[in-house]
Amino acid sequence: MILSYVKLSFFANGILLIVKRPKLIFLNGFAGSGKSTLAKKYIDEHKFALGFEGDNFIVMFGQWRSDWYGAAELKLIHSKNIVRKHLELGYDVVLPFLLQKSQHAEEYRQMAEETGADFFEFYLDLPREEAIGRLLVRGSWGEPGSPPFTDDDRPEIEDLFDQMDKATNERKDCIRIVPQLNEIEQTYQKLISHLDD
Repeated sequence: MILSYVKLSFFANGILLIVKRPKLIFLNGFAGSGKSTLAKKYIDEHKFALGFEGDNFIVMFGQWRSDWYGAAELKLIHSKNIVRKHLELGYDVVLPFLLQKSQHAEEYRQMAEETGADFFEFYLDLPREEAIGRLLVRGSWGEPGSPPFTDDDRPEIEDLFDQMDKATNERKDCIRIVPQLNEIEQTYQKLISHLDD
């Protein structure tokens, strides 16, 4: 139905203006699965699309390393405000996200509905050991300047994956894409094909 893809606006003189609805692309996946790379490709191809990269944002808080969880909560608050405003302005947003609570994805779905945006929820679906292995090969968390992993970090990494897996399995309508290693273009085209349906 055409109205699901457009936003209708009326000027004071009664002229109808049809404007393409913005998209909120919620891109869930484990650290190192390719979320940021896919987001970068999308914003490079779509004028004024915003890629809100939480790892780069969190390091802007003073002394964030001393209270990572507090900084992460602030990042989430600011993310919601920035994403909402950008959608209200009529532009697409790509949100790379490592989901730990299913309610967070639902909050963004509701935001899209409130702002007249189309919501697309993706999950970069990798087997547990492959996902953990990719992150270990990368060597550190995503925040710039993060220290390299040690063997002591593996239990935390595994626990984080399990939290993400549980939260994602509660999201029944997410679109699952299996990202192939070193096949970014192929994975990107799978994502785009769902946006163009």
